[in-house]
Amino acid sequence: MAGPPDGAAVSHGRSARPRLSLRIRLTIWVVAIFSMIQWSTGLVYWLYQRAAIRDLYRAMLVEKAEDMAEPLAPLLPGVPSHTIDALARDLLRWGWFGRYRVGLFGADGESEITQAERDLPASAAVIRRVIESNEPVYIEHSTDLTDQSPGEQVEWNTIYYPVVDEGERYVLVISVTSRYTRQQIALLERI
Repeated sequence: MAGPPDGAAVSHGRSARPRLSLRIRLTIWVVAIFSMIQWSTGLVYWLYQRAAIRDLYRAMLVEKAEDMAEPLAPLLPGVPSHTIDALARDLLRWGWFGRYRVGLFGADGESEITQAERDLPASAAVIRRVIESNEPVYIEHSTDLTDQSPGEQVEWNTIYYPVVDEGERYVLVISVTSRYTRQQIALLERI
């Protein structure tokens, strides 16, 4: 019995299934690696932009708290509600902030706003922490802090900002909805 003629294929138990050519296999690998790099880069970009948007929003809120605390300090204690309302309207009315609530509290946790219709609910523990450290505290939370739509969960950003006047310490509390942050992140997700 003679062997196969020269140049004939010898079967070694493999199936007769056709194999992909080296060119096609390399193309598939290159496309897969390129796709993974693109998805990874996109994810890192998205995470970075999301953090940058939130940091920018936080910085703007701190800046507005500073701008509000400066004219309030000489009026303490007992700032009339119309003064706080007018100042808040001037500083918080433009597009970055949606709905807002403002409170001013003494070291004892009691409101320093006179003639107020209602007080902003604020955490006594956070007020104590700001009084002791003299550093602002920023908190993101979801709650129904509004009477306009009770029961609706709204994302709020709250800054507890220290105000010092003649040695007395107070805390300015500004809560704003995160409309700008939500809009910017929604735009980022559409990209």
